[in-house]
Amino acid sequence: MQLTFTPEELHSLVGIMLAYESEARTEKDRKIARPLADKILAHDLHLGSDELEDLEMLLRSHATQLRSVLESTTAPSVREQLKHEEELVEHIIDKVTEACAMV
Repeated sequence: MQLTFTPEELHSLVGIMLAYESEARTEKDRKIARPLADKILAHDLHLGSDELEDLEMLLRSHATQLRSVLESTTAPSVREQLKHEEELVEHIIDKVTEACAMV
């Protein structure tokens, strides 16, 4: 299976990975995020099973954080933007999960 993303999904993925690199709680997450960001920036989406699993883990963690922020936000415009980002991340997770199952 070929893993493909829309330009919006790629942009979101890079942003998530770069944020993890700078804000990761653990050194392990930091070390995982940068190589994935580099591959995504290079449009090299030939990811091995370990890389796919790492990507899925980071994306699920990000989705959890988004839901937490969404629950505590009351401004309608901010909620709308966060909801869109959450839906986008969930769509990306679905693609990565499917790719993991095919490897």
